[in-house]
Amino acid sequence: MRVPLSWLKDFVKLDLSNEALADLLTLAGLEVDKVEPTSFNFKGVLVG
Repeated sequence: MRVPLSWLKDFVKLDLSNEALADLLTLAGLEVDKVEPTSFNFKGVLVG
């Protein structure tokens, strides 16, 4: 299941890196398969 980090932040104050959070979730018994970014940084794009 994919869970956006923003959903977790709605319920819990998180002062951790994504990797540290993934490690803690794994230690709690929730297997984290991978962490992947969902936003892209576009520069120099012209539309129109």
